[in-house]
Amino acid sequence: MKICIRAHDLDVKGTEAILDRLNVFGIDGVQMVCYKAYPDIPYEPGAITAEKATAIGAAFRDAGRMIPLVGAYFNPVHPNREKAERCEKIFDEAEKIASSDEILHRIRKQRLAVRYLRILLTPKGSEERNRLIDAFESDARAYGLTMIWERRDINFCLNVLRGKEDPGYWWTK
Repeated sequence: MKICIRAHDLDVKGTEAILDRLNVFGIDGVQMVCYKAYPDIPYEPGAITAEKATAIGAAFRDAGRMIPLVGAYFNPVHPNREKAERCEKIFDEAEKIASSDEILHRIRKQRLAVRYLRILLTPKGSEERNRLIDAFESDARAYGLTMIWERRDINFCLNVLRGKEDPGYWWTK
């Protein structure tokens, strides 16, 4: 069994300090929320550069430690749409530090769940809802997702979101 902790609960910041604490406590890895664990990574889109992400990942691999989960805490249905979209962009950047295909898959599923919530809270027939559905479809297809929601085919689900298909009993209102 592997033991992990949120990096920002170690009461230190920066790669070396985090790795030192992991060694002291015998912990295998961390959930990484970069803007909480690094003083030079603010909570802003674009703050996690490819270079920083590569350096963080390499340091953890070289130390024999893991980052099995990445995060970016935010409310995807915040009433301030600009704030929600800004935070979603920050969340999207978590993909840069994914250390395995499994973690990358989890991040992408979370992203789709966020987009799904935003679709449900956007008025039917609006341009915004159609834009969100198109982005959802694009990501789902790019990620190779073919089945969602109670094992329903993605095309069926997209038709339900677009109001072209009756969802039946399984649909969450």
